[in-house]
Amino acid sequence: MTSQQTREESKPREETVYKYSKKGLDQLREAAIVAGQPCFIKYHCDEEKNKHFVQWEPKINGFTPTLRPPLREEYPYNPYEFTAVEEPQRYLYAAMKETPDTLLTKIKTQVKLFNDISDKAATLLSANIFGSYFQDRFSTVHYLFVVGANGTGKSAFGETYECLGYRAVNVTNATESFWFRIFGTVEYGQVTIIVEEFDRMEENSQIMAMLKVGYQPNAKVPRMNNDLTKMEFFYPYCFKIAISEKSPNEDKARGVLDRSFKNMSYKGSPKYSIKEIRNPQGNTERQKLFDDMDHLRKLLLAYRLLHIKDPYKEIDIGLDGRDEELCKPLLQLFYTLGASEETQTDIEKKL
Repeated sequence: MTSQQTREESKPREETVYKYSKKGLDQLREAAIVAGQPCFIKYHCDEEKNKHFVQWEPKINGFTPTLRPPLREEYPYNPYEFTAVEEPQRYLYAAMKETPDTLLTKIKTQVKLFNDISDKAATLLSANIFGSYFQDRFSTVHYLFVVGANGTGKSAFGETYECLGYRAVNVTNATESFWFRIFGTVEYGQVTIIVEEFDRMEENSQIMAMLKVGYQPNAKVPRMNNDLTKMEFFYPYCFKIAISEKSPNEDKARGVLDRSFKNMSYKGSPKYSIKEIRNPQGNTERQKLFDDMDHLRKLLLAYRLLHIKDPYKEIDIGLDGRDEELCKPLLQLFYTLGASEETQTDIEKKL
């Protein structure tokens, strides 16, 4: 054995995660980049002094392996980035003034700028963007399925979610190994997923199996790690949007379709092109619109830090079975966080 191999083996093992909470039992840490440094941010409240803080730490120690945040180049999505150390604290104070109603209104305003869709579709997408920040509190999560021909704006639907949703990863024709790596073995709900050209994936039984069970947090998918010569278990649970030109084969994708709300995409004329806004190219109007989305995305993350531990309130939505699984978690979230009756009724009707 070479001296280099000895040094490599003696190094403490580290695992990269995007968030960690010991499955809700510990304090939530969220990976971010603050003043150029990768770190975890967390919320702390001094109840005696009524002080609220965002704290940060470079790694999560006390676990085997040690958990570390990704480096900038390791992110599969646009990271939550704060230019100065004081910025997360400002977002925390701003989030303390928000409610589910105000945030849903802000999200829906953004959605309608880039998507010429019905009010029902806009509400459904907006509610799921908000809900994605609390997906690890849900007992089950539904998927959104968007079907439409080229030029109908279905990709804009996914890109809008990518700009605003919780740790949204946009994938096309990804390999099996990518899926396993993105889900990880540490804790469920690491990311949310937009799957482009979903109809091409129905032939891959391994990927379809992951997607079919990934609607519940307790699901695990086994895979043999040849390097470690042991079995590992991956967590496929997260919110997912599937985008396709045609509906997939029902026999092969039934487990996904049964857990999805389906939206048909039709050609429209949105006020702005989301693709142009994501690439401002020095255009001041585009840059402002892009900055507005990024601001809202960071505000939603701060709101998550504040309210992730709020005790859930029980509700009866008058449904059972699969219908209850599809609708109850999102409705229960808005009820728990104190949404107005008007907002709750609107979401209930749209679902």
